[in-house]
Formats: sequence, C-alpha cells, structure tokens
Amino acid sequence: MSERLKDLFLREGIEFFSVLDFEKMKIANQRLASSIGFTPRSVIVFLVPYFVDVPENISVYAASYDYHIVIKDISSRLTSEIKKLFPEGAFSSFTDHS
Repeated sequence: MSERLKDLFLREGIEFFSVLDFEKMKIANQRLASSIGFTPRSVIVFLVPYFVDVPENISVYAASYDYHIVIKDISSRLTSEIKKLFPEGAFSSFTDHS
C-alpha cells in the first residue's frame, strides 16, 4: 500500500506523508467530522511545499494563491486517485481546519 501511495504523492511533488490511525486523532471540529457520513479508520496527512517568489513591492501574504485552494486542488486529485486504488473505501478531504 505505501509504495502505491508514495507514487501518487510524488507525482504531486509531495515527499512527506503518513497514514495515521483515526482513533488516535484529536477531533478539532466535531461538526465537520460528523458531516462526512462515515467513521474513518485512518487519516492521511501530508506536507505541501508552498514557496512563493515574492516581488519586492508586495507583501508575502498577498503574493501567492490562497493555500486552501492549492491544497484543495491537490487533495481532490489525490482523493480521486486513491479511490481508484482502494475502490471499496470511502474518502473525504479537509484542509488544516479539521
């Protein structure tokens, strides 16, 4: 399993990811956790390289795309591919607030 996942993440330029046991997670937002319609057994977390070349006359926060959008796009692609690898599974993705 990990080699198949590793290939997917590397295609997105992501080197670091891990599969964690959901039972060990702290739920930050129970409303969001309940909204997915199933009880997860595991969580995949990953680090996204997010460097922006900043022009001299613009603040760093204003020079890049909103990382929520960037990560949502990456997560959507990864979720779609993971569903193909594990068609019997149920999947959902969230960005940093859950």
